[in-house]
Amino acid sequence: MDLLARWKRTHPDFLDPTHPEPEGFYFVMNLPDLALEFLDVFPGLLQGVNPEGFPHFKLPRVFCYCFVKGENKEQFAREKAEGILGSRLGDDAVIRTVRNVSPNKHMMRVNFTLSRETLFGTSGEEVVEPEAKSEPKPAEAEPPEKRVKKQ
Repeated sequence: MDLLARWKRTHPDFLDPTHPEPEGFYFVMNLPDLALEFLDVFPGLLQGVNPEGFPHFKLPRVFCYCFVKGENKEQFAREKAEGILGSRLGDDAVIRTVRNVSPNKHMMRVNFTLSRETLFGTSGEEVVEPEAKSEPKPAEAEPPEKRVKKQ
């Protein structure tokens, strides 16, 4: 039996709109070196789903651990999270220092609730442009005459 089938069997009220008090969802992203990069999956995650069909749906809470360097560590963590998420963090956002990894490197936890606008892909939220990323080209994408031959 696969994991999803087992979950449905043991949690029959999972996302049932008639369930009076559904459980909340939490996303714990504990890969401090990479976790912020995965925030880009949340915008529009439930796009196409009618939010009115889930009146008791509690918005998920995200706990995202990351490393930062420099003086303004809380501001840097917030700006980086907002840039990747593509929207501003809400007023309930909490950014805390977890520990000092080295003299100039800190582990931080960015804790916030995902907004309905972000999850369902609706407008009304100020969008923050994410930082431009340059993806390295795989060797197969280059023409055969430019590929480096392995010996």
